[in-house]
Amino acid sequence: MTRSENEVDQIVFRWDSENLTGSTGFGPVAWSGPRDEAENLFRTFGTVLRASGEETRPALVRLEGRSTVMLVRRSPFTDAGGGTSALCHALVGSTELLQPAICLGLHAWNWEGADVNAARVRGPLPVIQEEVLVPATGRGQGELDGALEYASEELTGTVAEFLRHPDERFTVLDERGDTAAPVLWGLHSMFGGLTSRRWTFATHDTVELTTLRFVFVGRWSGAASRNTGRRRIDPRERIGDPAEQVAARLVRHHLRGIEEGGGGEYAIGRALHEVSSGSAARRTPLLETATRALDALDRRRAAGPTAGPTPRPRSEPPTGQPPTPQPPTPQPPPTDPPQSTAGRLWAWASGGRAAEDDPPPETGPTAGRGGTPRAGEAPAAPAGPAPGELRAFDRPGPSDRPDYWFREDPPEKPREENRRPSSPQSDPYDHRPRSPELADPRSRPSRAPRQEPPAPGLPDDREAYADHRPTSDAPHRADLSKRPSEAGDGRSASPGDDDPGSRTEPHLPEGPGRPAAQARSHHRPPQGPGADPYPRPVLPRAEPVWTGPAAVRGRPWAKVRGRGREREVETGLVHKLSVADTVEEARRLVAGGGNRELLDALRRPQAYLFLTLLLRETARRLPSWEHALRRELCEVAIGREFWAVAPPGAEADTSDPPEEQRAANAAELYRWAVRPLLARGDAPVGTLAELLARLRTGPAPSAREAFWLIVDGERPGLPEAVWLTLLKEAYGVPRTAPRPGAPTPGAAAGHPDDPGNAYTRRFLGGAGALIGFLVVAILVIAVRGWFT
Repeated sequence: MTRSENEVDQIVFRWDSENLTGSTGFGPVAWSGPRDEAENLFRTFGTVLRASGEETRPALVRLEGRSTVMLVRRSPFTDAGGGTSALCHALVGSTELLQPAICLGLHAWNWEGADVNAARVRGPLPVIQEEVLVPATGRGQGELDGALEYASEELTGTVAEFLRHPDERFTVLDERGDTAAPVLWGLHSMFGGLTSRRWTFATHDTVELTTLRFVFVGRWSGAASRNTGRRRIDPRERIGDPAEQVAARLVRHHLRGIEEGGGGEYAIGRALHEVSSGSAARRTPLLETATRALDALDRRRAAGPTAGPTPRPRSEPPTGQPPTPQPPTPQPPPTDPPQSTAGRLWAWASGGRAAEDDPPPETGPTAGRGGTPRAGEAPAAPAGPAPGELRAFDRPGPSDRPDYWFREDPPEKPREENRRPSSPQSDPYDHRPRSPELADPRSRPSRAPRQEPPAPGLPDDREAYADHRPTSDAPHRADLSKRPSEAGDGRSASPGDDDPGSRTEPHLPEGPGRPAAQARSHHRPPQGPGADPYPRPVLPRAEPVWTGPAAVRGRPWAKVRGRGREREVETGLVHKLSVADTVEEARRLVAGGGNRELLDALRRPQAYLFLTLLLRETARRLPSWEHALRRELCEVAIGREFWAVAPPGAEADTSDPPEEQRAANAAELYRWAVRPLLARGDAPVGTLAELLARLRTGPAPSAREAFWLIVDGERPGLPEAVWLTLLKEAYGVPRTAPRPGAPTPGAAAGHPDDPGNAYTRRFLGGAGALIGFLVVAILVIAVRGWFT
């Protein structure tokens, strides 16, 4: 039925006197695909669609055929005769498009166009494009991550039963009525890549059908159905066996990974996949596999780098005692959704259009998800993030929103002391609609937002995405928060406002030109004979627009789990982009280009607006890229010096940004394109050290500001070799200090990025000694033979 792999059809099923079959009763009444396909689907899955009875309540149902998936939102419905029936709105697409993780992300059914009047509609319906589902998928997956701790008790019990019988079908008791989707999400996040069985489910049903692998019910309705091979689970019951202990550890690890961010939500799945690879491991019971995966995670955490985010303390059993199967205590959600403030986008980055900004995150007291501090944790300060916790505007996050998501700026709301202003980000590709309750796509409106930048799927990326910005503005910027806007936009900072986030935003013109107000001085006068010859320039603070592959805690389409299609196409992007006449044409070319073409275009000189489009698209695709492409991107970013310095002739580029914006973008690019590889020890450390040294001493204010934005944080993520190089540069010490009797620097040393240099030198030294000994022995033998 689906027209292409990037489209889904929709069908509405209900009781009607004029349904598709020409008879009165339940059946398809509206559809977007061929009529015979809709009728075939109804004949195949009609039993599931007709669910009715007193216990019927809204449910999300995923059904899977040979090559087709049908995702159904089923609701109670009163038919014309006053009877209780069901109203079903279904999406039908390929198994690659409607994967389980994507279907669960659509659990709220709030994608654009989902509000069709299913109770009255009849006849043809429009086809749904893939990009229409993008915002709802990201928000929905984020909401489920935020709800996992609330449903942790049910998740622990379900995981325990899954560990005992991984190949069975399950009927799960959901007495609270709102834990089915979070439990399925947590279960799939951990075990989705480990089992080949289909993830078919109904978040509520009244009949235990064999068609569904997971069925959730509100209460037991008698004896279990016969001949269904199903296991009934009350996830809140405990028996204290090893499966429950392992399940509790799995859930704790998973919740901690989500809270820490940086790919932590993938840690359990990756560890399970690693220990289950190989034919022998695949025959190992799942419980044993999970135990080995947990042990590997514990060892990795104990031996991991210290530069990663500091997890909040959790209650752990005393050393030497087995862990208890008690999950984290559920916290009922609060009721106040986050608020938002409006702002203006950088005009040059959006082609002169205005759009809404990211609503500000909460910076009030940090506590557990329910609002209370955890055991052993001191209450946080009234404002600012907890140590090791990311701030909303500090996190990398890809934005892939087409133009139809841009909206007019809402009226500005009064700022509160415990809130930061919205980030003036322009995002040509951000699919996320901005609204107060969806400001943090990975947090539910009813619970405090938690930050979690994603990992590109590598084992140690959790530490790579830690927050590395200072928790407050540098002292030399304190006076800027009290200075009125230089362009005279009528706004001025409050005198005595101590919140560095409440600064006055610099005004930019509506056109894509460089503001004339940037002609001010960027240097501070030296304070004395010992003053730094390369001081940090005094620049207004700017929020980056080159954000990376995770939007706060949401999941844009390139990051949604289970999504990894590569785009290796040849479109001539490199040559066509240089002759693009409009921003829309350039945006279209970039979106259709191949992965290699994006990197090739980044290697060439480009207008800054085109760079922004290229890097936005790169960030959107980055989580699905293979490691070789990520390494190549890292090398390109370093080779182009993060574009921190305007190239010659930049004054002719109408999209060239001010110095502070260029520096902010360069530092942000480092955070998501280079730092993850540094954390894994797979980045050119020596080249990066040389680049940072050049940026520190560069004449351009944007270069020095980019340097400070990169290094001036609690955990910049730089290895010791880079810090040593910077320290030697700052004190004028040669990079390789000669030792007495040692060869001159460079004689035996290779490239600083070559990890095998030390081993090579040792090998060559030993081989040289051996060869010398053999030559001497041969000469001695020859001399003795000569005289005898």
